Amino acid sequence: MTAISTAILIIFAVLGIIYCVREITYFLYKNKNNCSIIIVTPLKDEKHNAEFILRGAAERLRWFCRGGKDCIICIDCDMDEETENICKALCKEYGFIKLIKKQELIKLLDE
Repeated sequence: MTAISTAILIIFAVLGIIYCVREITYFLYKNKNNCSIIIVTPLKDEKHNAEFILRGAAERLRWFCRGGKDCIICIDCDMDEETENICKALCKEYGFIKLIKKQELIKLLDE
C-alpha cells in the first residue's frame, strides 16, 4: 500500500514541477504589450478530427499567451453539418474561438 501511495505522490510531484516550470517560462518570456496571437485553422469535412484540431489549437494558444487579443479563427471550408456543430460547440466553450466562412476571411484580408 505504501508503494502505491509513494508512486502517486511522485507522479503528482512531477506534474507540479512541470506546471511550475511552465508558469515560470510564461512569466519570463511574456510579451509586455499584451501579445496578440491568431491561429487560423481551415476545416473541411473533418468531423472526426475537428474537435481534436480545435482543442489542440486552444491549448497552444493558452501555452504561448494569455489575455490580450488572442483568438483562433476556424475557417468554414464547406464543412458538413456535423463538423459545423462541433465547431460551434467549441466556440461556445472557448470564448476565443471564432467560426467564419471563407468569404468573411477574404473580406477581412482585403481591409
